[in-house]
Amino acid sequence: MFKIALVGNTNGINNHSSTFKKGVDYCEKFLKTNKLNDKIYIEVFNDSACYQGGREVSKIIVSKKFDIVIGHFASDSICGAYSLYEKHSVDVLLPAATYFNIACLKHVFRICPNIDKLNYELYNFFFERNINLDFNKDIVNTQLMLDNYLLYSGRIEVLDNFLNSINDISKFNNLIVFDDCIHKNLVNYKYFFQEIFYSSFIYKNKQIDPFPTYYYEFISGFEIAVSVFLNNSKIKNNILYDTTNLDVKFINNENIFSDYAIKKFKGF
Repeated sequence: MFKIALVGNTNGINNHSSTFKKGVDYCEKFLKTNKLNDKIYIEVFNDSACYQGGREVSKIIVSKKFDIVIGHFASDSICGAYSLYEKHSVDVLLPAATYFNIACLKHVFRICPNIDKLNYELYNFFFERNINLDFNKDIVNTQLMLDNYLLYSGRIEVLDNFLNSINDISKFNNLIVFDDCIHKNLVNYKYFFQEIFYSSFIYKNKQIDPFPTYYYEFISGFEIAVSVFLNNSKIKNNILYDTTNLDVKFINNENIFSDYAIKKFKGF
């Protein structure tokens, strides 16, 4: 029996948890539809989106001898888990951990864009508008005020606190959000700003609304895991994985097709 571990925060209230649950439903239906239930076993693990949760889950997954892990949406969680996966040669497909540094790792592969790609796209966005953005700063959970632009990276639930902390929000015409903040609740903020921008991933050369965030990355990871089983292979660099929604090809364990663009929010 080929064993796939699906890992995420099952108790969270943010969009990552809802995405994870939706992804699990897809995996269960996929196995049933393709009559693979007697060949592939999946189990859901809750990592609580934190370092310790990731560490504890990885111990269980390794002890149960799972073949592939899909998940660890939070970078904090995979930070607590990756050393055990590397030690026991368990391959991991990351659908959402943009900030985690996977350089020099052999068994951790990222499907989503990393933070360097986000930096690059933001730089281009502001460069076209003759605004200098200082990339010497750490933009993890960053809150920047630039000319008429507010730049926010963080959880959607914390965005209210950020906006309320600004004395005169009327000075800013535009809001840019990315990563965990890409959520349909953005519509609640439209009365504050003339324009809201967000990072939209490009799937199969088409730019589509990303809600639920990282859903396509998650189910693409599952499809890759199934193909590994059917072909009796391992996840490798320099192989094109043609999944339903994404082209995936890993170079140095990073997906070279994980592109995105910044677009105007029009509501989902």
